[in-house]
Amino acid sequence: MNIWRVIFMCAVLIGLLACSKRTYHVVNAIMEPTIPAASNVVVDTTAYDTQGPMRWDVVAFEPPGSIFPEAGAPDKVEATWIMRVVALPGETIDFGGEEILVNDNRLEAPEPLAMLNYKGLGSQKDRRIEKTRYTLERDEYFLLGDDSVNSYDSRFWGPVKSKAIVGRLHEIIGK
Repeated sequence: MNIWRVIFMCAVLIGLLACSKRTYHVVNAIMEPTIPAASNVVVDTTAYDTQGPMRWDVVAFEPPGSIFPEAGAPDKVEATWIMRVVALPGETIDFGGEEILVNDNRLEAPEPLAMLNYKGLGSQKDRRIEKTRYTLERDEYFLLGDDSVNSYDSRFWGPVKSKAIVGRLHEIIGK
């Protein structure tokens, strides 16, 4: 094999790898304690090229314009948000009670994430939430912030389409 061909292939590979990561700035605290407010994060934009997100993945996504229902809101919000996947396509999620249920089973974070305590609405009904139970379509995911008590997430604006997901959290750089 020609040495120049090998060098060219290596350069292309390095370029592709470099293009697969994007850095974002997290401005709010909805992902605390996992991601502190004012942190920078690196997102792998090729993570879901062959397989969709898994439960507990932290994903970057483009929120739908409908999350800001005030008059004159744009159809698309010019921002990328970071949240955690808690329900997958085909599953049913219910957060109207004290706990969050996925397919009628209590949503419990795995051991490494045991500090997360996702809460249902219980008696704290919010007038902005019209629906507390969703059955996700084959291209939908339900996303929550890790600070679920203070997070503005899928409970308020519904599932996120797979095409809106930009990638998976790769690294937290810090402030």
